[in-house]
Amino acid sequence: MINSVLNIGAKVASSILDKTIVLSFDKTGYNLHKTQFVDDLPEDLTGKVAIVTGANSGMGFETSLFLAKAGAEVHLLCRNEIFGKDAVGKIEKLSGNNKLFLHIVDISSNKSINAFAREFKNDKLDILVNNAGVLPSEKILTDDNLELTWATNIRGPFLLTHKLMENLQKSESPRSVFVSSGGMYPQKIDLDDLLWEKKKFDGVKAYANTKRAMVIINEMLADKFAHTPIRFHAMHPGWADTPAVKTSIPKFYNIMKKILRTAKEGADTIIWLAASETPQRYSGKFWFDRQIRKTHIIWGTRESQVDRDKLWEILQKQSGLAE
Repeated sequence: MINSVLNIGAKVASSILDKTIVLSFDKTGYNLHKTQFVDDLPEDLTGKVAIVTGANSGMGFETSLFLAKAGAEVHLLCRNEIFGKDAVGKIEKLSGNNKLFLHIVDISSNKSINAFAREFKNDKLDILVNNAGVLPSEKILTDDNLELTWATNIRGPFLLTHKLMENLQKSESPRSVFVSSGGMYPQKIDLDDLLWEKKKFDGVKAYANTKRAMVIINEMLADKFAHTPIRFHAMHPGWADTPAVKTSIPKFYNIMKKILRTAKEGADTIIWLAASETPQRYSGKFWFDRQIRKTHIIWGTRESQVDRDKLWEILQKQSGLAE
């Protein structure tokens, strides 16, 4: 009886806090939401093969650590070899799993992604976690002549996912997980000036635009590959205390650091989507704290079908996948 009352109270409190956003995205929101979690995470993932991008720190590290502890073969895609080797060493020590493989891959680079895809020797892939992301404060162009935020956060994951599609289809329960951000909520997809030549660069807006694009692409992939066994998931972690947040948006970090989620708490839904069979009943959905969430909560942010088609066409062309 007492547990039932507590559960009802938690649900009511969660519903109220979710409408405030601020108290939903922080540690308070996580602590309330987790009271509704069902313990359905598998303890044994032996035989599963996983790829995690941006795996050397923050939520990518926590996701890789969980998968390794469960016995999966984990391929860590990192841009920095020193940080990557350090992460592999820590995970191997903490998990006792030696099926860890480091790949030095720059997710902002077509050349680097294509090289990795050619060299990836596994016939099948069970789990793909597109976690790598950047939020630069100034405009930086890549060797592909793309703005760095766009190249890393959306073009790179789009290309990598396509390159590994055949591997995913050979798994019994394959899934792709895109790590988006609640920061995409105020943003309508903007495809008019991706190189920021017409306006002054705004790092936060550029980041939000890529995370909005990621949610749209997740939906489109689910539709276009509905005939395959692959399930596509996108999620946002709330506000988590990660090295990227600390260095990319220091003012936000300093103001909010006392109520930020830990990296492990932020990674919880990534891990759940990557390992549990429960979300595999769905595809193309947007998740937050293990629940399906709306992708639009602010008026004027909804894209048209023309916008969606244009986004797909742009990414295909930028990725060298256009027919």
